[in-house]
Amino acid sequence: GVDVISATDLVATEDRYLEYDGTTGDGAFVTWFDPDEGFGEIYSTETAVCQITLDIDASMTDDIEIPWTLSGDEYGDSPHEVSGVMLLTTFHAGDFIGYNVYFAGEKDDPINEFPILETDYLVTDLEDETEYCFEATAIYYPGVESEPSNQACATTIYELGDVTGVVYDPNDVPIDSAVVSCMGLTDITGTDGVYLLENLLPGINTISAVAEGLDKATLDVEIIAQSAPVTADFHLIPKLDKPSGLEALEGDGLVDLNWNSPSGMEGAWYLYHDGTFENAFCSTDGGSGIASLFVPPSYPAVIQSVAFYCDDYGSWSQDIEVNVFADDGVTLLTGPYVVPGVEGDWIEIEIDPVEITSGGFLVATYNVLPGGPYIGVDDSNYNGSLFFGNAAGGWTELGEWEYYFVGSHEAFVLTSGGKVMLSNIPNNIGPETVKVPDRLMSTLPESESVNAGVYLTETVSTKEDSLLGYNVYRMNAITDTLLSTTTDTFYTDLSPVNYVEYGYYIKAIWKTDLYDTLESKPSNTAFATPWKLGDPNFDDEVNVADIVLIVNFILTIDEPTAEQFRAADVNGDGELNILDVIGLIELTLDRSMAKGVNDPGMTADLILPDIAPIHEKTGKVDLGIDFEGTAYGLQFTIRYNPDLMSIENPVINANEKLSIVTNQVEKGEMVVLAYSLSGKKINFNVENLFTIPVEFVSKNYRGKASIEIDDVILAGPNGDEILMDKNSGSVTLAVVPVKYALHQNYPNPFNPTTTINYDLPENAHVEIVIYNMLGQNIRTLVNDDKPFGYHSVVWDGMTDSGESVSSGLYIYRIISGDFQKVKKMVLLK
Repeated sequence: GVDVISATDLVATEDRYLEYDGTTGDGAFVTWFDPDEGFGEIYSTETAVCQITLDIDASMTDDIEIPWTLSGDEYGDSPHEVSGVMLLTTFHAGDFIGYNVYFAGEKDDPINEFPILETDYLVTDLEDETEYCFEATAIYYPGVESEPSNQACATTIYELGDVTGVVYDPNDVPIDSAVVSCMGLTDITGTDGVYLLENLLPGINTISAVAEGLDKATLDVEIIAQSAPVTADFHLIPKLDKPSGLEALEGDGLVDLNWNSPSGMEGAWYLYHDGTFENAFCSTDGGSGIASLFVPPSYPAVIQSVAFYCDDYGSWSQDIEVNVFADDGVTLLTGPYVVPGVEGDWIEIEIDPVEITSGGFLVATYNVLPGGPYIGVDDSNYNGSLFFGNAAGGWTELGEWEYYFVGSHEAFVLTSGGKVMLSNIPNNIGPETVKVPDRLMSTLPESESVNAGVYLTETVSTKEDSLLGYNVYRMNAITDTLLSTTTDTFYTDLSPVNYVEYGYYIKAIWKTDLYDTLESKPSNTAFATPWKLGDPNFDDEVNVADIVLIVNFILTIDEPTAEQFRAADVNGDGELNILDVIGLIELTLDRSMAKGVNDPGMTADLILPDIAPIHEKTGKVDLGIDFEGTAYGLQFTIRYNPDLMSIENPVINANEKLSIVTNQVEKGEMVVLAYSLSGKKINFNVENLFTIPVEFVSKNYRGKASIEIDDVILAGPNGDEILMDKNSGSVTLAVVPVKYALHQNYPNPFNPTTTINYDLPENAHVEIVIYNMLGQNIRTLVNDDKPFGYHSVVWDGMTDSGESVSSGLYIYRIISGDFQKVKKMVLLK
C-alpha cells in the first residue's frame, strides 16, 4: 500500500553525498550508496538531506512504520550500523496536526516551513534591537487553521559583538596591510590602519595582529553584544631579543630577581610545511596527538616560542595541551601549556625558554578531550619528522602508517650559527620508542612531491641594535608597576609584604635604527611569595609560638607544609631538629649566642653504662655527655621494646633552666629535646646529665632487655652542630634480685644432672661447694666474681677429680660475702 515514486540523493555538501539507487515500487527497499564504492564522506557532525515521494493507498488508515538502517564507520574503527523506525502518521478529518507562527497581521505567510509539534519555537534572522509581535494558530486536518492566538511582543538583543581599532607601528603611524584575526575571522588594514572583526562571541577573545617586519602581538579583548564595536588598538614592534630565564627568589620582605640577557644569537622559525594544510589529525580518545621533531643546525640552541595551525574541523574550540620534549620523546623540557583551540587559525605560544646543547626536540600538541581540536598537516614535504602518540605510551612516526605528512608545528629557536637549511632528520635522532623509517624519501611513490628540509624565515637578529638596559616590572591587577631601569641582570625588590604573592617580568630596552628606543616583549613571568625565616605560623613575627610549632614538627606532633618546613629550617640544611630550635631561640632573643664559641675541632661524647639494674620491675638508665665546650640544646631518640617495658619522660639533672619536651612518635620510640627559651647553656658538670626511668611490664620477667640511644644531636652557639665522637649507644637492662638467695635444685631427686639457681642483689664473689654426708668437699661448682642478677649452675654428679659419685644424699652451700646458705639434694641411680 506504500509506493516509492522517486527520491533525491542524500546530500551533505556539493562534494559529500550518497547517491539514490533508483529503486521504486510498492514495498521497495531503497538504498543510498557511495558512488566511489566506499562509505562516503558524510561526517557525524553534518546534516545530510534527501526527499522521498510516496504514494499511499487511501484505504490505509493506521500509522505506517518505515524501518531504516544507517551504516558507516569512524575513521580507523570497524564499521557499525544504527537502525530505527520512521513513523508516518495517518490523519483523519479534524485531527490536530500542529501549529503555525506568524508575524502579527501576516496570517497568510507563516514563519515556520512545517507544522510545529511543540509549544515553543525559535525565530531567527531578525534585526537587532527591533520589536517584533507574533501570533500562533492551531492546524487541523485537512489544513484547517484556528483563529490567531493573542499577540506576544519582544525586542531583540545583540547576541554577537564586533571589535575595531587601529594597528600602529612604534612611531604611532598607522600600518597598511596588517593582518588582524580572531577565531577564524580575519581583516587586513588599509592605509588608515583600521580593522574590523564582526560577529564575535561575547566574552574574552584573543585578537592577534601582525605586519611585515614587525612582531606578532595579541590582545585579550572583552567582546560585548551591542551595536557599537569595542575598540582595541595594537602597537606593533620589531622582533627584538627579549630577556629570558627570569627567576624570583623570595626572602624576608624582599624578592631577588635574576635573568639572562638577550643572547644576541640569531633567531629563526623552524618549519617543514609550505603553508597549505591538506589534512589534520587529533586523538580519538584525547590525551594524545601529533608531534614534530626538530634538530637545530648548531648548539647551544634556545627554544623560545612554538606555533601550530588549528583546523576548523571537529571540536576546534576545546583545549590543546602543548609540550616540548627532548628527542627521547619522554623527557619534558617545558610545558604543559594549555590553550583553547581556534577555528582555522594559528596559535603561537611564548614558552619558558629552554636551552639544548645536543640532539633535537619534539613539539607535541595533544587534544585534551575526544573529538578535537584537529592540528593541520601538510602532504607535500614528507621527511619522517611527524609522530603520533604521547610521552607515556610512546610515539609512532606517521610514515609507518603510510601517512606521508609533515606537521604545521613551528619553533622559534636562537642558535649561535647562521642561517642554515636543515636536511633530513638524522636516523640516530628521535624517541627511543619510535622507529624512524630508514626509507624517508626514497620509498615514497614517485608521484609524491617531496622537499625534505626546514624552511627558515628571514633571520631575526638584533645585532644592528644596541641593548641599553632593562625595565623591571611588577604585575598588578590593573596597571603593572615599573620598579626600576637597570643595566644589571639582577634586581632586588625591597617593597613587598610578606606572605603575598608577586609576579614579575623584564623587558629589554633597545636603541633601534628605525624606531629609536623600544622595549622588547616581556620575558617569562616569575612569581614569588616573600616570607620570614623562623616564622612557620606565618604571622610575620618570630616568637615563642614559632618555637613551639617547630618543636611540634620535630616531635611529629604536627606535620609541616612545604612552606612551613622552609620557614622552620632555620639553618637551611633540609632537616628539622634541635639546631633549628636553638637558631630560632637566638632570633627571638635578637642576639647572638656566640659568647661561648667553641674551639674548632672540639667534639663531644655520649656516655652510657653497659648494664643498668632493674629492681623487681623498675629502674633507670643514666645518660651523660662528655663535653668541655658550650652547648645550648640537645636532642636524642630512645628506642626500646614496648612489649617488655615502658619509658617515662627523662629527667635532666643540675640544669633547672632547661626545658625537656618529649613525644612517643610511635610504639617503642621516644624523641627528646632539651633547650632553654632564655638561651641558658647546658651544665655538663654533672656525672649523669639525664636519668631515664624504666619499668618492666611484668614483675616476673627474669631475662635481659636493651635500650638504644640514637641520633644524638648537640647544638652549640648560633645553632651550630657540635660533632659527636659517638652519637648512639645501647644499654643492657638486667633485673636485680631484692636479696641473696639459694634455691632448691631441680630436679630433685636427679640423675644424672641437676640445676642450682642463686640470686645476687649486687656484684659479688660467689663460692658454691658440694659435700657428701661425711662433710667432705667433693666438688666446687663456682668460685668467681659474679655480677648482680639471677644465676644458675649445673652439677653433673662428678667430683673435682672426674669420678662419678654414688647414689645418696648430698649437701650444697653458697658463700657470698656475709651471705651463706645450705641445702640438700638426692642422687638416685
